[in-house]
This record gives sequence, C-alpha cells and structure tokens, in this order.
Amino acid sequence: MTIYELKVFIKLKLPVDFFQNPEFLSKNINRSFLEDDELRELHIQDGIKPYSIDFLRHDGYRKDSFKAEDEVYFLVRCVSFEIISRMRTCLEISNRLDFEVLGSKISILKPKFIKSLYTMSPAVVTVSIDNKAFCWTKEDSDISELKRSLEVNLKSKFALYGGEFNLKESDEVIDLIEIKNHKPFIFTYKDGQIFAYRYQIYFAENRYAQNLAKIALALGVGEKGSLAFGFARVGRES
Repeated sequence: MTIYELKVFIKLKLPVDFFQNPEFLSKNINRSFLEDDELRELHIQDGIKPYSIDFLRHDGYRKDSFKAEDEVYFLVRCVSFEIISRMRTCLEISNRLDFEVLGSKISILKPKFIKSLYTMSPAVVTVSIDNKAFCWTKEDSDISELKRSLEVNLKSKFALYGGEFNLKESDEVIDLIEIKNHKPFIFTYKDGQIFAYRYQIYFAENRYAQNLAKIALALGVGEKGSLAFGFARVGRES
C-alpha cells in the first residue's frame, strides 16, 4: 500500500490552542475545498473520508498552543495521489483561510512491517450502548469493547480504500492496546463534547493485521480522522 503524506508549512493569522486544533484545521481545510468541485463533493458526502489530518506542529520542540504569526506545519495523509494533490493546490491558492501557506511538499510512505502505531493526536472511538453512540472512556467501557470497535473501524476503512485483499476474519488483528493518558482529552465541537485518548496499538504479525495497520497509518486510528483525531506514527520501541 502506498500512502501519500502532505506537509503544509503555514503562518497563523490567529492564535490556536491545543483543544482548538480539530475545529480550526477541519474548518480551514473544508474552506479550501471550495476551490475544487470534486473536493467540495467529497466534503459533503457522509462516511469515512480518504485522508487524515494531524494537529499543528512546530519544528524543533514540543508546543501545544500557538500565537498569531507563529510559523507551524500540519500533515495530511491520503491513499489517493489525485486527492492529496488537489488538496495541496486548494490550500495554496485559497484566500479564505486563517493562515498563510508558506510552502508544501508531498512524500511517499511505503511501510513494510508495523509492530505498533502511536496516536500523535488523540483518537476517538465510539461504542454503541442501547443503540446510541458514545465516545469510549475508561470509566464506562472495557478494553475488549475498545478493541472490537477499533477493529471494526479499521475493517470499514480497508473495505473502502485498501484495495484488493482477502481479509480473513479468523486472523488476530490487535495484540495489545496501551492507553497513554489516565483521563480523556475533552474537545468541544459543534455544541457537543468529544472524548479522546492517546494510544499505542500493537498489531499481530499476520498479513491481515498488517494491512489494517497500514490503513490506520494512512487514515488514522479510530473515528473522525478528517477532524484531525487519531493521526498516527509508527511506534518507537524501547
């Protein structure tokens, strides 16, 4: 599987703190889509999007809150070169954004084996209770439900964007999940709250699990990847 990664260097026009990242990034990327008929249609479609977005980052040191005029960057990953190229063009030409684009570049990722993934931005996992969807939290759900929901989500993403491959239901997918924060991050979005955690997820070694790990690297862990949740990197093993 080939994964395309777009790195966008920007200068902010207004301050952005850690908890504003999802709304800030998704709003501006969706605005940029107005420059392209196909991306505009993609935005209004329901369901899983073929890309994921990372939070704002700063080269050189960790920083979660940024001021106006700060020069930062964010990453976008996608399984389609055409879509990520269109996104790049729209971001560079749009004059509707809360940042100035200073430059961008596209890289290609071709992961061979993924032992684990770490969610650089907190991941959202929803579970169904009495036919209602809720964000998973440590307080009211168990790890087996978390594992099941993550695997169902990955299978759905692979079915849409993973290409031709015979997925075997009998193979194990996730060996271990480490939850990296005791309490959830709580984000406000559209008058509601989103609960999210950082995870390190260890995948089985079979071909089935490895293909799902690669789709997670491309499209994020959990849900709402187009809102900048669950953006993942290959785990650093100790």
